[in-house]
Amino acid sequence: MLYHASKVGGIQVLFPKKHPALPTPVVFATSDQNYALAMTYGSGDMLAVSYGIEKETGKRKLYIDEIKKGTLSLLKKKASLYSLKNEEFEQNSKFKKEEFIAYTEQTVLGEHKIENVYEELQRRGVKLIPYAEVLHSLESRGKDPLNVFIKNKQNRFGTIKG
Repeated sequence: MLYHASKVGGIQVLFPKKHPALPTPVVFATSDQNYALAMTYGSGDMLAVSYGIEKETGKRKLYIDEIKKGTLSLLKKKASLYSLKNEEFEQNSKFKKEEFIAYTEQTVLGEHKIENVYEELQRRGVKLIPYAEVLHSLESRGKDPLNVFIKNKQNRFGTIKG
């Protein structure tokens, strides 16, 4: 089973959409429900969604870093978590191992409505890192903050303007 989350409820079919890293429109899905919910309100210059190793436990965890102050509040909204068959999806080296893409429309198998994405992710143990704690959190995960927040840095989506 794979998952896709959206701000829009009641979707019966997901249609491929253009993505800057790919030449053809695709439908995104993931094996991780938390990752799907986190991506509902995006990743980029306001919120950064990533996996990291928690030093205390050594376990891989999902983190949402608040890159722009006050933007964690974007998650305090409704979303729908959709379940999809894993038949036509494939992995792509440009994306995380939990991310899958399909080139054709995908029929939704089920919908789970979430009233507050922030509270749901918090309840599920996702690490929601407020702006004031991001640098310390990155360092505790063994990431160099200078390499994460470089102006005009190239990534898989193109140039990030700082």
